[in-house]
Amino acid sequence: MKIILYLVLMMCIGSAQAFDKKDLMSCSLAGFFKGEESEFLYDISTGILAENNLFEARECQEKLQAGVALGQYYLKHRKHKYEKDLEVLKNAAIFRAKIRRFIIDGAGLN
Repeated sequence: MKIILYLVLMMCIGSAQAFDKKDLMSCSLAGFFKGEESEFLYDISTGILAENNLFEARECQEKLQAGVALGQYYLKHRKHKYEKDLEVLKNAAIFRAKIRRFIIDGAGLN
């Protein structure tokens, strides 16, 4: 019985990684920027994922792939397909604006 409990515990510890909504949105954004062919923003967003040890996780990869599909669709049609995509588009615009502001402020161009 102890062996079974130990194995179950080890399986849970080995596969446990807490993802919150923000983490999953970060994965979606990275995919969106990849699909939209915004390589600069993709590099920044995947760097954030890697720094937080999220990039290789299955849940993140699923969101990343969905984000790529959304980004490709948006690049071609300049609109979204589903209402659920609005949150990713909104967060992509916010992320893009924050990066732009950081660069402008950092370069003293304001």
